[in-house]
Amino acid sequence: DEPLHCPLKVGILIPSSLPTYGGAYEFEHTVFAEALKRYYHRRSQSIKLIPIAYDAADIKVWNIDPTRCLILNPKLIKNENFLLSRIEQKVSKLAGHFFGQPVGKQLSDGANYIDILRSNIDILWSSNPNILTTQIPFIITIWDLQHRLQPFFPEVSELGEWSWIGRQEHYMNVATKAFCCVVGTKRGSSELTQFFGVDPSRIIVNPFPCPEPLIVEGFEDHSILSRFNVASQKFLLYPAQFWSHKNHVNALYALKILISSGSDLKLVLPGSDKGTLQSIHSMACRLGISEFVIAPGFLPREELVALYRNCLALIFPSFFGPDNIPPLEAMSYGVPAIVAKVPGSYEQYGNSVLYFDPCKPEDLAINIQAIMTDHDLRDELVVRGKALLLRLSPAAYLDRIESLLLQHRVALECCTLAR
Repeated sequence: DEPLHCPLKVGILIPSSLPTYGGAYEFEHTVFAEALKRYYHRRSQSIKLIPIAYDAADIKVWNIDPTRCLILNPKLIKNENFLLSRIEQKVSKLAGHFFGQPVGKQLSDGANYIDILRSNIDILWSSNPNILTTQIPFIITIWDLQHRLQPFFPEVSELGEWSWIGRQEHYMNVATKAFCCVVGTKRGSSELTQFFGVDPSRIIVNPFPCPEPLIVEGFEDHSILSRFNVASQKFLLYPAQFWSHKNHVNALYALKILISSGSDLKLVLPGSDKGTLQSIHSMACRLGISEFVIAPGFLPREELVALYRNCLALIFPSFFGPDNIPPLEAMSYGVPAIVAKVPGSYEQYGNSVLYFDPCKPEDLAINIQAIMTDHDLRDELVVRGKALLLRLSPAAYLDRIESLLLQHRVALECCTLAR
């Protein structure tokens, strides 16, 4: 017999963010890789995945058939109704791209791009907070709403970040119109309802998955550790870009406390400079601990993995959260994590990490000291972390997205009737 339903045509933008984006990059690439594996290469009977690319180069990276995707063409006429990512908005305000049809074909009249979308897909799915258009059903992923909770940090308030051309207007325009908003925790759901009035029935709590651990030959670790002048189990790791909210200050103060008590631990801070690196260097010098602090800049994932596998512990003092990826990555490499206690963090990590007040360096120092001296505690955290990750696989994340789509299949079919 013929199946009752046709496959849902789900459009998803191919990730094009750079590795220097950190956790955002890892999250988007993890989700997209799992979606390709499940719905594209295996030809699912229930969902037909249609990748959408900024240009032909994107599809080559992922080994995608160009005849089975849509290509954005940034050279065609701009239109204010086409929503860009917020990063591009800063450059070109509300200007946008137009769609080209499958590779090799371009529109002569960009005004028809919505018709092309409607004829090719039933719903758009974005693994980030941005969406191509709000004029057809779409699912959007909300990472955080920290501009409402902690607007005093410059990265969410300066240069229009908070204002009508920034986060506030973006979420008012997008989150309130979404078919569904995906968040990682119940805390994220309540914030979305509180700040933007989104009905809870249009929010799905889907815990963020942990990226698959990278397999790297162990013999390479020694040369990488030597280059950074650190020894295995003799350093702390905090991989984060140098934003104000990342709270490197707490890490330095905690390290000072430990060194003053006789410790010879070092602190490795991989990450791109977003404006605070020089100040962190100056603070380390003022505290007299500069020789114990290594800031190597952005590192390729292979080198970062060597640091994960050999550090005493990962520390994560960021004021922003929850849904931070590095503590999960640490667990995947068998490393304990010490994480700032922020709203929703316990919901994400449970008892698999140690918590501290991000405003109290002495609190962080006490937890580091516990990891150094209590080997049973360290081993127990590793075991708990592995157990948590069993529930946070990319496959489990896609299971919940698929369930959402199929649960509302009839509503989506109704939306296509007038096309």
